Amino acid sequence: MKKSIPLILIFFSLFSCKSSLVNYALEKRGVFDEEVKVVSFSNNEHNVVFIPMVHVSTKLFYDDVNTKIDSLKKLDYFFYFEKIKASGKNDTIVRKSMKLIELPVMKQGYKSLIDSILLKNKIKLKKEIIDQPKYEKFGLDSLNSKNVDLSMVEIINYYEKKYQPIILEPCDFENEIYEKPKCPLKLSKEINDDVVLNSRNRKVIKELSTETRKKIAIIYGKGHLVGIREELLKMGYVEETINK
Repeated sequence: MKKSIPLILIFFSLFSCKSSLVNYALEKRGVFDEEVKVVSFSNNEHNVVFIPMVHVSTKLFYDDVNTKIDSLKKLDYFFYFEKIKASGKNDTIVRKSMKLIELPVMKQGYKSLIDSILLKNKIKLKKEIIDQPKYEKFGLDSLNSKNVDLSMVEIINYYEKKYQPIILEPCDFENEIYEKPKCPLKLSKEINDDVVLNSRNRKVIKELSTETRKKIAIIYGKGHLVGIREELLKMGYVEETINK
């Protein structure tokens, strides 16, 4: 399995390359998709639907997500969604998170940062893209959904407890928090997957294992599908791809 690389890191690594290479990489990541491929799992007691989200994509993609969410709401599904709670104004936590996940703090979402890189390097995308709408725009609220994710503090604590303390160095303070971190940890594939993907997948599975509702829809980044699928199959769920 390839290392799960956050979408924005593609831009940091490819921004000096040709437009065709950047567009190819983004197309492979599903950024230009115009529909979402929903996957359904079921056992004798529960129906679970996974909606693989891309955090920046086309308007048509998010329109399709909205349509599928509407359909599931009419079938009385309850929604789990992905949202890492930020660390607020604690500068130590902010700097540790940047060092750990290799990303700056986002001022206005992924697209504004992507646009600045594209403009600087004169790269044109093959399709117009927008930021993932807020969950409220999909009609989700406290009555029909809940955040089932780790906070940034929990992710940092998980890494430090299992691996090693994150020691901040002078270079970690050289750039502004909205700039690419100067000296990230550069985690190995195994550790990156464990911290960024697997620890959060386990949070979802733990919630699901005690869930009393019969119908659950999980709205999570598409990179989490492989791990969550594996856990659901271990729990006796059967998978069926929904093509409509």
